[in-house]
Amino acid sequence: MGGVVAGSVFIRYLSTMFGWKTSRERIHVLESSSLHVLERLDSLERRFKAVDLEWSATYDNFRRLMAKLAKRARALENPPEETAEDAPGPTNGRRVGINPLAARLLRGSPLEAPEE
Repeated sequence: MGGVVAGSVFIRYLSTMFGWKTSRERIHVLESSSLHVLERLDSLERRFKAVDLEWSATYDNFRRLMAKLAKRARALENPPEETAEDAPGPTNGRRVGINPLAARLLRGSPLEAPEE
């Protein structure tokens, strides 16, 4: 039986000499590398969620901007009907809230200056 023990010691010596490892050492290396992989996976999942959240916020901002632009475009296509009443206060007969150039554009008049 002494030969078996000496043989296993010799095999262990050769295995460490050539870089081979025992089963326990291999299991330890695999466990530590799997823990490292799991940590990296958790880190990547957190970063992915952060990017997803950022892009969701960007998409919401873009969607709101497009809705505002569409609303403005609809408002320009369907201008409110003009009323014959004058606005209260000293307006000298002009509409309040719209400049003369915009009024001419809404009526479809040319961009030339009005003749006086």
